[in-house]
Amino acid sequence: ATIAWRNEVRPARLECSNCQRDPHSHNLRAVGIDAQGRPVLYTCFSQAMNRFDCEASLQHITRALEDACEVMSQRALRLGAPAAEQCAWVVDFHGYSFLKDSNPRTAVMTGRLLAHYPERLGRAVLVDAPRVFAGTWSAARQVINPATASKVVFVRSDDGSLEAELGRWADPPLRAWLRAEMGENREASFQNGEKAYWAPPQLGSQQQEHD
Repeated sequence: ATIAWRNEVRPARLECSNCQRDPHSHNLRAVGIDAQGRPVLYTCFSQAMNRFDCEASLQHITRALEDACEVMSQRALRLGAPAAEQCAWVVDFHGYSFLKDSNPRTAVMTGRLLAHYPERLGRAVLVDAPRVFAGTWSAARQVINPATASKVVFVRSDDGSLEAELGRWADPPLRAWLRAEMGENREASFQNGEKAYWAPPQLGSQQQEHD
């Protein structure tokens, strides 16, 4: 089924149509490599301005997964070592809206998409997920492989559980980057599409030196 899907969809060539029009549409992207050599993907709800289109969201997730696979392949070639076979996700729920973000169809379709990337998920860290997300997670678990579902962990940014989780697999520079990113994404000045997270840091600009 996956071979037929790849032949039909051509995921390696897929681009997110919404992000081509507006880079603020989605936020999921590779941000580093963890201590196990796995690509780390990060996203924050408050920084994705056009995340309510299910099809476009699936395009973006597919593009991010393909990018992660390419990172693994290129690192293996460059280092002359076996490639890491999994990636880690950090999903920051800051800005999550139950009314806007609880579409069961998106959760189910994402679960089906992940089935085409078996055992690619090494860890999924869900940060500050509200209690109302439980229903969406319940729907998603119905279509996600049990082995994949077991790699999902819920943590809080204010009780030490996030730090403890990151300490298990993220090295100090990556932990520092993630903390800084989450802090910025909670600042009032970086809401409503005000943060150009894709832009390189501007030398001499303290405001932009993080990302």
